[in-house]
Order: sequence, then C-alpha cells, then structure tokens
Amino acid sequence: MTVIGEPWVDILQPVVPHYRLPLFDSLFDRLNGKLRVRASRNDGGMISSVTVQRPWLDLEHDCVPLLRGRLYWQRDLTPRDDARQGDVAVIAGNPRYLSTFRFAERARRRGMGLVWWGHGWSPTSTRLHARIRHRLMARMDAVLAYTEEEAVELRRILPNVAVLGAQNAIDQTPIRRARAEWPEARLRGFRTTHALDGRRVLLFCGRLRQEISTGIDLLIDAMPALVRSDPSWLVVVVGDGKDRERLVKLTRQRGVADNFRWVGAEYEENALAPWFLSSLGYVYPGSIGLGLLHAFGYGLPVITHSDRRRHGPEIAALIPDWNGLEFDAASPATLADQVLRLSGDPALRERLGRNALETVTSRYSIDVMVDRFVSAIDIARSKSLRSGA
Repeated sequence: MTVIGEPWVDILQPVVPHYRLPLFDSLFDRLNGKLRVRASRNDGGMISSVTVQRPWLDLEHDCVPLLRGRLYWQRDLTPRDDARQGDVAVIAGNPRYLSTFRFAERARRRGMGLVWWGHGWSPTSTRLHARIRHRLMARMDAVLAYTEEEAVELRRILPNVAVLGAQNAIDQTPIRRARAEWPEARLRGFRTTHALDGRRVLLFCGRLRQEISTGIDLLIDAMPALVRSDPSWLVVVVGDGKDRERLVKLTRQRGVADNFRWVGAEYEENALAPWFLSSLGYVYPGSIGLGLLHAFGYGLPVITHSDRRRHGPEIAALIPDWNGLEFDAASPATLADQVLRLSGDPALRERLGRNALETVTSRYSIDVMVDRFVSAIDIARSKSLRSGA
C-alpha cells in the first residue's frame, strides 16, 4: 500500500456531493494533506456541492452553462503557480466540461501527471460520446474507471494507458451505525406503527424522475400478478420528484393503489434504516447506481433488470443468484416471478443478503477505493517524474 509524499494532488469535479466526503477525507490523510478538490458550488442545474468546511475543499469555480447547458465552463480553473513535475491532477471524465481540458493541457505543460476519473459508460452513453471519451482517455497517464468491470473493457481499447477500476463505493459506516440503532424489538414497534405487520414489503428508494428511468411503471405493471398470489404485497417508495403524481395515478388505474406506500424524500440514515430492515428485498426496475450498494449495506438482496448497459457502472457489484436477482428488461411478468422466488425461498433470501453485505465489506468499500486512487496517482506521478528526467 503506497503512501504519497510531498507532491500535490488536484482533483477536479463538477460538484462535491455529500457521499464523496469520506473518500476525500481519507485521501487527504493518505496524501499527507497535499490534496485540493476543486469544484463549483452548483453545476448550473439542480445539483449542488455539500456545504461543509474542509481544508481540501475549494468551491471557488463558478459553473457557467454554454449552449443552453449542453456544455459547461468552470471559472478560474488553472494549475497552481507552484505546480511542478511530480504533482498530479485527477480530472473529472466528463467531456462536457471544457474548462477541465484546458486545465489538463496547462497542467501537462507544467509537467504534472494526469489521471482521468469517470464512467467507462453510463445509462445515457452513446457511441459518439464513448469515442470522444476514449480519445481523451488515451492522452492520460492513468485512467480510473468506476469499476473493475469497466477497466477490463477499457484496457482492450486503451492498450497504452494504465487503467484501474476504482470500485466506486459509498461509506458504509453510517449504515452500520443505523443498523445497530434498530434491534429487532425496536423494529417490531416500527412495523406496528407503520401498519407493516402481515405485509410482504418491497422497497424502492430514489428520485422519482423520467430523464433516467426509475422503471417504477414496470413494478406497478407487475403488481396485479403479485396481488393475485397474495394481496398483502406492499411497495414502499422512499423518494420524491416530478414523476410522483403520474406514478400515483398509474397505481389507481391498475387497481393497486393500496399496494403502494409513498413515503416521500428521506435522507437521514437512521430514518431510512427501519424501511430497509423491514423489507424482503430492494427492487429498482430502472437504471440503478449507488443505490445498489446502499441496499447491500443493509444485507438486502437487490432485484433489477438484466440489461447492464442501461445501468450505472455500479451494476458490476451485482452477481445474479449470489447477492441479487435479475429479470428481463421491460418484462413485468419476469419481475413478478423473481419477486415471488425471493419471497418464497427464505434460504435463498438469507444467502443473497449475506453475500450482499460481504460485497460492500470486502470488494466495494471506501478503503478499497482509496487504495485504487493512490495507485493511479502513483502511476501518473512516476510517469511525470520520468518525463522530466
């Protein structure tokens, strides 16, 4: 396990969401304080940076939308005056941020090493976008893909670039604490208070949106078959968004309104925990991302569709029949079948849940992610120093 010494590391991001704080805090410690994360307070749209004080955090780079938001420019994004050979810049792998690539060009002239950090693919990727990304990646010293599965594919495309998988993770510490706060006796009270006794509960947690589909329509369409087998089924929907009204209306049209509970947005882990711990499984019929790892932290099996190109890269953590289940995309019938399979086999449910928890303990953890970051930084630093020898 390598520890970086004196050289500085700049990480460029559009914004800094709250779930990235544990990663950057850990990197700050591993890099002996020689870290600066440079971002905007707002991405020019709906997403804002977390409002905290950190010695590594620099949010003084206002984001300016260009061409009606198709491209972006972050102001005053330039290498430090004292940047030198051996320093490293980790740039956000989003070609829409033109200022990032001007920064990279200037950093290269200073002799800095360059690491690309980002998706190998995303649910909205096109072939053209992928080609642009690959051309830009080829100019880097190292590429840090979100997962090892993406890294394997990128190594074939970029044979002359060091490609690593970051194993994108969320901090499981708050989840472990929340689980400890909800022993079985307290959970029984929660289930009684919220009328969950005697119900077969499935959980969906996420923003209710259409631009990247959540797929809840599919779950609503699957519900009549589930209700015919047992009317006690209940889907708890934690989250809110512009699509909520349409979805509620759809449950009425399908005659399953009583089988859905709309909890609304909730972000406090201790308030989320009893919903996770009272559920048989986590069902996300659309494009799943980090929510997969959130559910795994509660030892909850995940059910989602099998078209992996329509998911975020975190889908690599799901191994069918080992820590979750997959159904045929756009097939309410196969979704219902997998739900019934999970509910009807307690041994399967216990095994999937145990393996889900092991996945985020040993393979997709913040510690693993920090190690991969340090390895990529080390590679870029070494190449930078060799080029100046």
